Amino acid sequence: NLTSNSDYLALGQTFTVSAAVASNAATMPTSISGNIVFVATDSNGGTTNLAIGTIFNGKASSTFTPTVAGHYIISAQYMGDANYAGTFSNRTVTASSIAIQIPASTFQRGSDVNFVATLTPGDTAAVDPITGLPVQPGAVSFVLPNGTVVATVSRADSYVLNGNRIYSVTVNSGNLLYSLPVGTTTVRSRYNVDGGLYPLVSSAASPLTIIRQNTVTDLTGPVTGTLPYGSAVSFTSKVKPSIDTFGVTANEIPFNVSQIQFFDGSNLVLASKVDDANRSASLSLAGLSVGQHIISARYASDGSNYAASKSSPVTITIAKAATTTDLSFSPAFIDAGDTVVLNARVSSNNTGSALAPGGTVTFYLKNGATSTSIG
Repeated sequence: NLTSNSDYLALGQTFTVSAAVASNAATMPTSISGNIVFVATDSNGGTTNLAIGTIFNGKASSTFTPTVAGHYIISAQYMGDANYAGTFSNRTVTASSIAIQIPASTFQRGSDVNFVATLTPGDTAAVDPITGLPVQPGAVSFVLPNGTVVATVSRADSYVLNGNRIYSVTVNSGNLLYSLPVGTTTVRSRYNVDGGLYPLVSSAASPLTIIRQNTVTDLTGPVTGTLPYGSAVSFTSKVKPSIDTFGVTANEIPFNVSQIQFFDGSNLVLASKVDDANRSASLSLAGLSVGQHIISARYASDGSNYAASKSSPVTITIAKAATTTDLSFSPAFIDAGDTVVLNARVSSNNTGSALAPGGTVTFYLKNGATSTSIG
């Protein structure tokens, strides 16, 4: 009769097998003596000779520590002695392990991450024929270092492939439900016993890095590139994620904790909080100085989930505004030798914060074809 300390252990643990030898003889003038040869045979037919056990009080034992997960047949052969014939017995034991695979180690926030766990071996039997207990009913969880479970896959959602049981799940790293923040961490897979004979086993930790999701910032401005001084100029900037489609992914990360910054050249003009309803911000300017202005927008990142991005520049040229000059004088009627006061009024159609026309006015006296500056 061959027994084991357990028929199901995690890979790396040691099976202790014991063989008891008895006889059906009516009388036993001598006790059973001799040796028992123990051999482990794997599923491919490979054999490992275990330590030979010497019988004491009708029993002998040996140990076996598998280095590869799988099913093993442990055989015990009593070689017999001068009075008793040899006999043979065997028993199946299972060493199990689990491994995790992640297709890549770095993902942008909002991209899908696929976790695959391979449990070896993958038993197809629902119930152990000896004990009548469930063999491998457990689910597999994918776990962060702090114990947070990212996702769990049930046996019903698993499948057997090449003798292994495969548990696979895809989660979106932009979904707050899955607790995958930006940064570097590790994930391991864990087989949960759930009342079965297979032991709890955990995989080695696999590295996982979530980086900020790339963004694209657009900027639109006036249709024409040249405007007169004093014109009101409006710009609209929109920021878009590179992966996540707005409004599609549940529990997506909002943009409303970040800013869009507007620059005139290298000078910051306005920093506006991002409106999450349409992920945009606007800038209105009046009184831009005459000359060329290179306007750009920069999404400043929220510091954790979305990466910064900058728009292509919009170039605006501000030209001098047109003016009109009105001349009046008093008194209206004069005689030779009288003094006359000349008044010039310079005006523009500009409004708002534009500066009023400045500078000097030159008065001319025209006599025939000749104009003479008089002040």
